[in-house]
Amino acid sequence: MAIPVVRKVTFEDVAVLKHALNFELELLSEKSDVEASLLVGLNGQVLASRMSRDLDNDLFRLLNMVRANTPLLRREMVLGGIEQSITRYQAGNVVASRVGRGELLLSILRKETSITKNLPHIYRCVQILSHISGQKAITERELADYGQDVADELAELTGRLYDELESEGTVGEKKKNEEVLARFRATLGKIVGQAESEMVMALSVNQLGIQTKEVSPAQWRGLVGLLRRAVEAKAGRHYAEMAERQLMEIVEEAERLF
Repeated sequence: MAIPVVRKVTFEDVAVLKHALNFELELLSEKSDVEASLLVGLNGQVLASRMSRDLDNDLFRLLNMVRANTPLLRREMVLGGIEQSITRYQAGNVVASRVGRGELLLSILRKETSITKNLPHIYRCVQILSHISGQKAITERELADYGQDVADELAELTGRLYDELESEGTVGEKKKNEEVLARFRATLGKIVGQAESEMVMALSVNQLGIQTKEVSPAQWRGLVGLLRRAVEAKAGRHYAEMAERQLMEIVEEAERLF
């Protein structure tokens, strides 16, 4: 096997770990027909997510339903010794895969999409997510333990990580930006619940046409408008107005600081 050149990456820094998980789901989306994917931790927290910009309401509802049933799904898979399950719904297909120490990767595909064709991509993603979530370093020595496809993708992943974390003059701003978005999530979590907060944020950012890490200060106000509408659809006008007011306070504070 030809070992690709890789720049060593370790995951002691939680921010680096989070970026790596998100980038891997991004690679899965680019190389397969998976429309949406969630990596769910042992405590039910969404560790990473990726959604297609074309995700329709039926698939979004399916994703919400599967996400809500994650504890039961994990219990069934653990008790049955199941590594992967495939469920066909009227709205689409769901592939649930065990990752690392018991996290779950939920992959959503359209009903007409070939599952067989996409399983190798999902399996490769599971191997890489297991490596990352186990906080194992990425070095050329570790790459030698995998097949060529996994080694190549791990090397590609390190390139994206370094582009993200070492871009001149951008790392500090991105960290500040992430703090603002974390406050958005916390605020929404108090209004619609933590699980719904993650989904509302992901859907609104997708509607904005960018990835969460790329939201700039100039786009925060537009994001607030989308979040307001999403909250109103789920919880009503009163809670939507409350969310808008509190989110705008965060934006105005951030604009003064930045």
